[in-house]
Amino acid sequence: RNFWGYYVDASLPLIGEPRRYDRLRGVFTRPRFEEVNPQAGQWGWLEFAARWSWLTLNDYPTRGGSQGILGFALNWYPSPRLRATLQYQVGDIRL
Repeated sequence: RNFWGYYVDASLPLIGEPRRYDRLRGVFTRPRFEEVNPQAGQWGWLEFAARWSWLTLNDYPTRGGSQGILGFALNWYPSPRLRATLQYQVGDIRL
């Protein structure tokens, strides 16, 4: 079978510096930041992210339909080893 799809992903830092691109690995990395310390004015790192994906499951003789998903996330990193995320996704499936 030959199913195909795509996705578009974007993020925006709200607190802290932007992500850096690691050319060796071909990925965006988390920036370095100070752990949460309200007395020093450090709140970790916060970003807003959005993603749109679409997939078709149609290939003769398979008629699986298509699926589109729109998602939003608010990611907070209070320390380099911990992440809290709030996500919302809405999808559309057509058979």
